[in-house]
Amino acid sequence: SCKYNQFYSAGPMPAAYSDQTTVIGQTGYAAFDIQRVPLALTDGWNVFHHLSNGIVANRCDITLRDCSFHYIEPDAMYNDLDGNGAAIHARATHGWHTLDQVGSFVNGVLPFRECHWGVYAKRMNVYSSLNTMDQVGTAYHIEKGGSRDVHIHTNNLDTKYDGIELLFNDEAAQLLIEGN
Repeated sequence: SCKYNQFYSAGPMPAAYSDQTTVIGQTGYAAFDIQRVPLALTDGWNVFHHLSNGIVANRCDITLRDCSFHYIEPDAMYNDLDGNGAAIHARATHGWHTLDQVGSFVNGVLPFRECHWGVYAKRMNVYSSLNTMDQVGTAYHIEKGGSRDVHIHTNNLDTKYDGIELLFNDEAAQLLIEGN
């Protein structure tokens, strides 16, 4: 279980060590960068702030409760990731995977504040509700949800750009967008 944590980048990243081949940006890449494993943050609050991305998940089932994301902004060093700067970045290049996220105030703090993207998802079932997103660039970017469920409802969205972007979701099994 992972609960009662703060994940953040405290300042500039240290310089690369000699012979290091990976790129290092000015802020941490993500609190979680996971591949093909389930992630459930449901037992207690977790706060993510001052990172380039909060959670980056590829081909994973993700369940999130009591999580708060603040000041998640893209670092140019990580621009090879579509949706860099996302609080929650979930993609399923293969398979059938689900993001199930319910917002709640964590110790009186909003679920999303000052993030470039709130939820950025590709080829995923997406269930997301009860969020307050304050000064988020784009709250939701949902792409290629054909044959999948997309339920985005009962959210309060205060965005700088777009509230909800739905791209190439033709033939989605269920597409429910209401009460936002």
